Amino acid sequence: MTTGADLGIGTKLAFETTIGASPVAFTEVPQVLDIPDLTESREFVETTNQDSENRRREYIGGLVDVEEITLPMNYLPLDANQNSLRAMLNETTPRWWRLRETTVSPEKVQYFQAFVSMHAVSYPVADKKQRQITLRRTGPVYEDSLPA
Repeated sequence: MTTGADLGIGTKLAFETTIGASPVAFTEVPQVLDIPDLTESREFVETTNQDSENRRREYIGGLVDVEEITLPMNYLPLDANQNSLRAMLNETTPRWWRLRETTVSPEKVQYFQAFVSMHAVSYPVADKKQRQITLRRTGPVYEDSLPA
């Protein structure tokens, strides 16, 4: 029996080339090494009161928090697309970002908005140079198409 598992290789990350342009165009970020899950978690607000049954706490669903994601990549010092990531630290409007899973048919595509909240380049003595960015997501993830 074969497994339904698949390798992550072939997943492509891209950012909105020009904020607010219509239609939205995307620019791929080359040589991303790892793309973590677009994790979300819900908060719960305690509503326990004197009438709560059986001395049990009660809750209602609160806001959903979207997690930051950190993306390491091979450092390409002369690549214009990678170099533009550092300048994004100064932006005050979030960009659209796109994740494309190119190894499945039809391709699975996810869109989300985020700010670049961290940019770093490492220069290890005995290993490859890496660029790393952290994206602070804002709002929901959209599957297959941008919202209208």
